[in-house]
Amino acid sequence: MIKQICAAVAGGLIMVASGAALAQTHNEHARHDGHSQHSHQQQAVNRRHHGMYEQGRKQGWYKKGGHLPRTYWSRQYAVSDWRTHHLRQPPRGYHWVHSDNGDYLLVATATGIIASIVTAALQH
Repeated sequence: MIKQICAAVAGGLIMVASGAALAQTHNEHARHDGHSQHSHQQQAVNRRHHGMYEQGRKQGWYKKGGHLPRTYWSRQYAVSDWRTHHLRQPPRGYHWVHSDNGDYLLVATATGIIASIVTAALQH
C-alpha cells in the first residue's frame, strides 16, 4: 500500500515537472523565433502588458480565485475575439484577459475575480 502511494506521488511530481519544462520550452521558442507572426504578436503583447505575471505572482493574486487589480481591467488587456485565441466562450459576466507571459485569465467582469487560468503551454 505504501509503495503504491509513493509511486502515485512520484508519478504526479514527474507530470508537474514535465509540464513546467514544456511551458518553459514553449516560451523560449516564442521568444527566440523572430520570424514567426506569433512571435511578433507575442512581443507586442509583452510590451503592452509588461509585468502582469511577475507582479501578480509576487503580490499573490495571479492564481485561480485571486483578484485582478483594476490596472488590468482596461480594454487593452481584454481578449475581444476568444475564438482566434483558441479559447472557450466566456460565460455571461466573464471575459478573457491576456497576460504578458502568454497566459489567458478568465475574469469575472464585475469583481475581477480570476475564475481560471489557461497557461500558454496549453494553447498550442
